[in-house]
Amino acid sequence: MTVIISSTSLLAQEYEPNPNIPISSSIVQDNLSQISIKSKPPQPFVTQFGVCPALLWDFDLSKNTFKISFYAWWRSHDPNYQPEKSIEIINATDYYSKFGRKGKNDNEYFTYVHYYATVQKNWDTRFFPFDRQILEVKLEDFQDAHYVIFEPDILQSHLHKELVLPGWQVEGLKLEKSIALYAKKVSIF
Repeated sequence: MTVIISSTSLLAQEYEPNPNIPISSSIVQDNLSQISIKSKPPQPFVTQFGVCPALLWDFDLSKNTFKISFYAWWRSHDPNYQPEKSIEIINATDYYSKFGRKGKNDNEYFTYVHYYATVQKNWDTRFFPFDRQILEVKLEDFQDAHYVIFEPDILQSHLHKELVLPGWQVEGLKLEKSIALYAKKVSIF
């Protein structure tokens, strides 16, 4: 069993209203009042992202899910970056964070959070009892990729020493980074 945790940044999105809907529509006006456009820095800043999976349990083949508890952290030089407000576990059916902390160490700002999640997983049991499963947790930051870029914290990320699964051999942890490409023009219908 391998645990993969990936971190994704979004590519810039633009808002384009639907010309068939009058701008005076109260629904559109309500939606427009909730849109805030944050100015982008001249260059994106790099944030180191790391994880420490602590527990895995409740492998549910009928619901195609598993549960995981893990610590995640972000380190950057931007004092305004708030990952605890912009990170989502996009392949989870349910998740929450129990606690976290923000702070500063020299000229670096950090945030860490303890997440609990029920994650979707299509189990491949064709070779049971000799099957091999890859458990993937996908974190996505709704900050624009022109604003923040993630770099995996390979040196500090690790499996928790108490992560033991009777009957399974946990092969390791792998961090991946990616950029999600979404439509640049979005219309309100």
